[in-house]
Amino acid sequence: MKIIALVLVLTTLLVPFSPSEAKGADSIVDIAVGSDQFKTLVAAVKAAGLVEALAGPGPFTVFAPTDSAFSRIDNETLQFLLSDRGLPELQNILKHHVVAGRFDASALVGLDQVETLAGTALELSAIRGRVIVDEAAVEAADIVASNGVIHVIDRVLLPPPVERAVNTLLSAAIERGVPLFNDGSPEACCAVYVTALEALVLGTGFDLSDSERKTLRGRLVEAEKMTDARALAWEYRGLIDAVIQGELKVASTPVIEDVSG
Repeated sequence: MKIIALVLVLTTLLVPFSPSEAKGADSIVDIAVGSDQFKTLVAAVKAAGLVEALAGPGPFTVFAPTDSAFSRIDNETLQFLLSDRGLPELQNILKHHVVAGRFDASALVGLDQVETLAGTALELSAIRGRVIVDEAAVEAADIVASNGVIHVIDRVLLPPPVERAVNTLLSAAIERGVPLFNDGSPEACCAVYVTALEALVLGTGFDLSDSERKTLRGRLVEAEKMTDARALAWEYRGLIDAVIQGELKVASTPVIEDVSG
């Protein structure tokens, strides 16, 4: 069956991509930059600081989403990924499209999966003469570069979600705080919650923007005015949930500027 699938795949996919892009003298980056199908991909690679790496000797196998593939992602998410705050996620997504080594279509058909530079796995299959990478179909295969090979795909491949450090911290606080609250110790619950929230304000290892830190600082200052421990615990829990869900916003609470330094 795999021999039949291989014949079908090669017959379907081995089509010329562009005379200027199939010579093999250019690097993967050169080919992407020279194509009118990869403008968003090129912008993403530049924003992620991966140009030099992908222009290196490799060899690499790159599953390259077209501009049409990127258009499936809503604009707000795309703009976030291209921003400084979205850099870690963008880098992880792009590395999820790159495999160390040179794997042409015939090699891919013989594999069940490949490991990416992100440390994630891509599931491979051949359906009706097409190579399928996770849920993406290869539209053009074996575009030869000096440092590897490119396969054009019709979807952006999304890696499994990576737990944010901020979420890990706050989830642990919830696990410790909830039993304390339920056992009739809201003061102890408040201590656990506020310690975690203050760590976000003071720490540097969490992916919060400056405006989010200032907002959180202001909300904590306002919360300190509350005298009922149970209500305060719920206030802190609301802040924790807002941070985890990325919904921390300034409502009627003023932002307290940092004047300590």
